Amino acid sequence: NGGWDINWGLDTDVVYNTPMEAAYNGGNALLNYESENDYVDVTLRLDLTNWDTIKKTGAKITVFVEEVED
Repeated sequence: NGGWDINWGLDTDVVYNTPMEAAYNGGNALLNYESENDYVDVTLRLDLTNWDTIKKTGAKITVFVEEVED
């Protein structure tokens, strides 16, 4: 809805292409992906399959990075 009342972030360093525990109202995910290519495709996936609304745990974030040839 364009609001900031629900935020998802990470409380750890980003591990690419691996599901990580999403932090409800957590810190910003800092992406420092190194590549020899000028461009990469980045996709963020939020999985709420195991989300517990009471405990605010169980969500997963995956940061997919794919190299793009110029």
